[in-house]
Amino acid sequence: MKAPWASDRPLRRRAIKIAALALGPRWSHTHNWTPFLELRKADGREPGTIVYRGRKVGRFIPADRLKDKAGAAAIQIIGSGPSVLMMDLSAIAPGSAILLNGALELIGSQIERPLAVIIEDERFIWRHFAKFRAKVPPGVPCILSVGVIRAICEIDAAWFTEREIVLIDDIRKPYHAPKPKLGDLKTRSHVAMSHDGDAGISLAPDLGVFQGGSVVISALQFAIHCRPKSIGLIGIDISNANEPRFYEGNGSRAPSGLKRAEGRILSHLLLGRTICASNEIELLNHSPTSVLNRHDFAYDNRFEKRKT
Repeated sequence: MKAPWASDRPLRRRAIKIAALALGPRWSHTHNWTPFLELRKADGREPGTIVYRGRKVGRFIPADRLKDKAGAAAIQIIGSGPSVLMMDLSAIAPGSAILLNGALELIGSQIERPLAVIIEDERFIWRHFAKFRAKVPPGVPCILSVGVIRAICEIDAAWFTEREIVLIDDIRKPYHAPKPKLGDLKTRSHVAMSHDGDAGISLAPDLGVFQGGSVVISALQFAIHCRPKSIGLIGIDISNANEPRFYEGNGSRAPSGLKRAEGRILSHLLLGRTICASNEIELLNHSPTSVLNRHDFAYDNRFEKRKT
């Protein structure tokens, strides 16, 4: 089994990440697109493009296209926590679930067709690209970070053909721009931040989203943008992050940083709950073992398997 500190990034990628530190703290994130990646973002309803090694390989769709696809009822954000094994998700309406990372395993079984798949950590791609390529149908939008897009380009740029990609641009570490100062972020009209500046929510994800220790934070911002009546959180356990993810079984598994990032994740989710309430969106937790139950998130057991 791989040591828990080991990275799934190839050695060359680790070297580029270390080398980028020489650019100073405001530009050290340039490793996400270095080398050869050029992104032209979606603008309003106009699509953008992904250019790799000087050749157009894919296109971006704006976040409003997700809103069109989602409708106004409910969006379920489904993570990989062990509690997913306690759920019967077959009642989730087609086209209403955002699947995080390994939750894409549910496609074709409990989830007939998701609204989108979202991945922001490139290590998942280096570790699971074959599964990702096999499980995600071409018609399903993929919400991907800059680093994930570059990693896919390195592995198989042709994968982007006929795919609809939505960009996760980290608002604190933006593509092709320096890290903004806290005061600058707080003045942006589409941004809500906690008083201490540690947590943030973007109401215009095409202009950037806050990353908060787990991809669920990015997913929540895209879900809020869709303005459904309710957003459900499934498999966002956090409390049992040291247990295998639902798709890993009892075999070898990748280490999780969720427990270490628990405070950061919770601060973003708590702010997200406030934003949901102000926009008349009901935010529900559907996982009985989630740490969210200790922080007064509304609990709903509708997806729990019935005991016989």
